Amino acid sequence: MNKYLAALVLVSIPFSPYAMAAAPVPVFSSCVKPVWPKEALRNGYQGTVTMSFLITKEGTVQHSRIVKSSGYPSLDVAAQEGIRTCKFKPGTVDGEPAEAWQQMQYVWTLDTPNRAQPAPTRAGAEPGEAAAQDNR
Repeated sequence: MNKYLAALVLVSIPFSPYAMAAAPVPVFSSCVKPVWPKEALRNGYQGTVTMSFLITKEGTVQHSRIVKSSGYPSLDVAAQEGIRTCKFKPGTVDGEPAEAWQQMQYVWTLDTPNRAQPAPTRAGAEPGEAAAQDNR
């Protein structure tokens, strides 16, 4: 059985060495799982994209940027668009909500021991069906 796996990795980066600071924390239940781009899935593209997000005092994403590419722009953009929808518990400085950058990684991994057998989840994953996306 073919499996399509993706994982989100949170990388906390201290943003103020002089104040008591806490980094923003994603509310994972608010996040939309990135959709594996059709062309990337069809061609077996895999990789890890590192992104940075500017989180507002209200816990929303104001800006985002790619820090390190997965090697495939379509995977990078898909991860960035998906994670951009997340809500965050805002970062704080001295106990007060503060804008802060948060770095995150998204890992796109194909586990395909037998490529000769088409996986039923692949057809569903390409158009973005939620149940098929969960079977990656």
